[in-house]
Amino acid sequence: KQWYQRRVRVYYVYQFVSGKTKGTKVWRGFWSILDLATMVIGWTAVALYLIRQEVLQAAIAEFVETPYYYIDFQSAAEFDVLFADCLGGLMFLITVKIIDLFLVNMRIRVLTIITRRSLVSLASLGVPFFILFATFSQIFRLLFGSNLRTFSLWGLSM
Repeated sequence: KQWYQRRVRVYYVYQFVSGKTKGTKVWRGFWSILDLATMVIGWTAVALYLIRQEVLQAAIAEFVETPYYYIDFQSAAEFDVLFADCLGGLMFLITVKIIDLFLVNMRIRVLTIITRRSLVSLASLGVPFFILFATFSQIFRLLFGSNLRTFSLWGLSM
């Protein structure tokens, strides 16, 4: 998840810095403003993450030094909420951009149409596969559950 977010941010910064936007009316369109908002929110999320880490480390260090003293974790929680809100907004904007790419790109549009038409076939293949997978998982749990930790619980053996 984090590597994908970093790649998206680096891509947008590269597009902005490389000058591919020079000589065009790039900041007048809706999608260009969406790209700019994505960059700003992405870098704000990075800054909030770093600030949150510093505040949290300072609070934990203070807690370790004086364990019976009241430590205010509320400031770290506030930065955490802001960070989560920025990531939520960023993911929304990226999703809107990806949906636009699906609608504009003809090859991907054909792929989505084909996938939509084959959903019934995929579901009819997926249900028996899941039943077979769950059956083998249960069998291996019954056979090896007492000896191996990975098969000790049904959820772990999945």
